[in-house]
This record gives sequence, C-alpha cells and structure tokens, in this order.
Amino acid sequence: MKHIFLLPVLLVAVLTSCSENIDEEDITLIFNNTWNVNENLMRHDDGSITYDAIAWGGLAASLHNSTPINWKNYNQVVFEFATPPSVSTQVMFNGKGKAWGSPGIYKLHCSLRGEDLNNVTQLALQAAEPGRLEIKRIYLNKQNVYVNSTSLWEGTCIFGNWANGFVISADRFADASEGDRLEFIYTTDSSNSFVNYWQFKTIYSGTEHVLEGNADDLNEWGTFTVDEGSTQFTITLTANDVAQLKEHGLFVNGYYAVVSQCNLLQREE
Repeated sequence: MKHIFLLPVLLVAVLTSCSENIDEEDITLIFNNTWNVNENLMRHDDGSITYDAIAWGGLAASLHNSTPINWKNYNQVVFEFATPPSVSTQVMFNGKGKAWGSPGIYKLHCSLRGEDLNNVTQLALQAAEPGRLEIKRIYLNKQNVYVNSTSLWEGTCIFGNWANGFVISADRFADASEGDRLEFIYTTDSSNSFVNYWQFKTIYSGTEHVLEGNADDLNEWGTFTVDEGSTQFTITLTANDVAQLKEHGLFVNGYYAVVSQCNLLQREE
C-alpha cells in the first residue's frame, strides 16, 4: 500500500471541516487508507484524491483515528468524482454493500437510513475492476433540513423496462422555489431475476430536457441509478428547474422501480 500525501501537515488538524453548504460536512480527509497493499492513493493540494484501485480492494476511512462524527445527524454519504469513473463502484458500510454506482456517474449516494448509526465501524469505496478513481470530495448530508412536505403525486407506477411513467401537472409546482427538493418514494422491483440495476429519468413534461438539480448523478442518457433496496431519493431544484416545471410540469419514468409518491420538500420559514 503506497500513500503519497501532497497536503501540508497543518491540514490534518481539520479532519472533518464543514463545507460552505451548511447542510453538508466534508469528510474527505479521513479517507487515508487502502485495503490492499497493491493499491495507491494520492492526496492533492485541493483536497481531492487519486485512488488506483484493484477489483474489490477499498479506499477506507480511518474512523477510530479521526474527530468523532455524530452519524445520527446525517442521512447519506456522497462520493463526488472529479472525473466520472470508467468502472462500476460500490460503497461498503458496516460490512455490507450499501450503494452501487454505474460507470460514468459524477456522484455516488449511499443512504444511511435504517442503519445502526450508534456503532459505525466501516466506510469504504470499492471498484469492481482495476481502475483509477479521481475523487473530488466525500461528504455527509444532514438530516431534517427540509420539514414541510407537500404531496404532488400519489399512486402506483410500475416502470418495468421503461414501459410506464407518470406526469405531474405544472400547476402543482405553483409554490415551488429554488432550493426546494423533490422527494420520490419507491421500491426497487425484484420481479425479474435478470435485473441488477434500477434507474429513473426526470424531464420537463413534453420536452427532452432533464432536470438540472441532479445533473452530477446523470449518465450520458440523462438517467440516474438508485441502490437495490433503496426507497427514497431527492432532487434539489435549481431556479431553471422551478421555472420549467411551472411552465411544463414533470414527467418521470425509468427502469424496474415502483413509485408510490412524489413530494415537494421545503424549508420551514
């Protein structure tokens, strides 16, 4: 295992510094170990990491040698890539695979919902094949920021193989504002044993343009992948998203997910 550190020593004192976004906490600096001696990591002056991975090795967080983290304050950990990886990736959390990322994504989200956050013993990023991962940052998203929830759509939409979708009319977005979040409640469909990934696509209804709020999660076809067994994700709306949704409404479809609800989440004034 080879480590090359380019950061000044004084940065070690800020292992878990907060980012400019008050809803996030940067934890990039605690990822300073690899699971395999044949892997390399290099930390750059801007805090980013180059990780030369082997198949099913691991870029791991040093959880016991860093500033304590109150995990119960957070609902997900996000791996943000400087360059979309050419290989599939996976997040390991407390001994099990929690999130799967397809090649070409900019962000890999790992939900912490349903986990024992009183005893976090493991957090690592793995690659399914040998490859170089360029990681811009790794951060936690805080819980309970958006407390006002308005149901925009309820029902049962079984996507199948991109066979079905649903529309939310433009008038339902009359009260939406920049920074609000769309929350989707769903299950991943396991009825087809050959299906091993699950995807969504969200566009302004009647157009070919996808929402901007999760642009970093999208692949070249404008779709994004959700984890097996996951039940919720959110999209933070940009100013243009809000304007387009108020004019066109929203169309949602995807691959082997079953959606039951879409909510608008807003901050409490």
